Amino acid sequence: MISKRCILLVIFAKLKFFIRKFCAGGKVIGLPEIHLQKVDFMLIKCSLFCVLAVFSSISYSLEGISFEHKDWYLVCDNSGTCRAAGYTAEGRSHRSSIAVMFTREAGESAEVKGKVFIEEKTGHFDSLTLTINKKNWGSLMSDGTLNHSQVKALLDALPQKDAEVVFSAGHTTWELSDKGVSAVFRKMDEFQQRLNTPSALVVKGDQAQKKLLAPQSIPKIKLARVHDEKTSVISLDDNRYRELLAELIKNTDKKECEVEKYVAYKDDFFSKMEFAELNDNQAIIKMLCWHGAYNYGYGVWLINNKKPYNPKLVTDSATYYQAGRVGRAHKGRGLGDCFDHEEWVFDGNSFQLAQAYDTGLCRSVAGGGIDPMYTFISKIIKD
Repeated sequence: MISKRCILLVIFAKLKFFIRKFCAGGKVIGLPEIHLQKVDFMLIKCSLFCVLAVFSSISYSLEGISFEHKDWYLVCDNSGTCRAAGYTAEGRSHRSSIAVMFTREAGESAEVKGKVFIEEKTGHFDSLTLTINKKNWGSLMSDGTLNHSQVKALLDALPQKDAEVVFSAGHTTWELSDKGVSAVFRKMDEFQQRLNTPSALVVKGDQAQKKLLAPQSIPKIKLARVHDEKTSVISLDDNRYRELLAELIKNTDKKECEVEKYVAYKDDFFSKMEFAELNDNQAIIKMLCWHGAYNYGYGVWLINNKKPYNPKLVTDSATYYQAGRVGRAHKGRGLGDCFDHEEWVFDGNSFQLAQAYDTGLCRSVAGGGIDPMYTFISKIIKD
């Protein structure tokens, strides 16, 4: 039951509705968005709880987080799984870059798993050996995975002051920084509600483990079958081009998309409009919104097949459309050693966020960064 106090908070908070994050970070295009005024955090938290309780049809789950401190980075997703990555100290030569990622699911019995990523191609990872404070802990597995003993040794040593962690192969060495690890491990424990329990990475205690965060269920999103798996170009001379462009300009905030600016160039690349029919009633159009030194973003709008088109912006930063999926993948910097990615899927009515992740910090690790560090995941069910 909703308390009277909570209802009053909803009334007096005077929240203005324009949010981009329903369902733990998911964007549901076609629903009103919510923008929150800068009022007291607890007021917002309670007010949102009441709103979600009233509108029980809106699902709510755990919100993913990210946290960075010095040479360490943490990302936790909506299932409760956390990934913490540490790197070579910033400022060291890129030729000696290394990263170690620890992954832990939520729940009492969840173990910590570890994996190593390096900048250089050394053949097989089993040629790498791990040394912690001058003690040799043996070779890695061929895919860079750390064994149970190696993981435990690292977790015990890293939070201690001035831990010396070195990976080596022949005459080449890679040193892992411990700067920031304690703060990141603590944040990870806090998110998974492990602080002061036996399973905490830091700040261990004897509190009951039954209060730990349990693994959370993830959204199931239907991927509907669509008529057009790829987009086709609408000619600049086509009447639809002029009609759609007029509605886009009218209904799109210039701060979100500079489509009018690029159309003025009268260039095939900048002015191009692409179209894909989703079903008998809906389609998408795609046009350039912004362009930078090494990244670009296309606007993708969900529209009606017939006038009035009523365009609704899905994203202003798309880099692809494929068979009902709209996504973006952008470099963190020109070197291409880190990326961030989001993808939305069409469920037959609207586009919903299906996944969001990045590939860690921009620290010269080869292959575009380390494995995905998710803030949002879902299960895609094909129609």
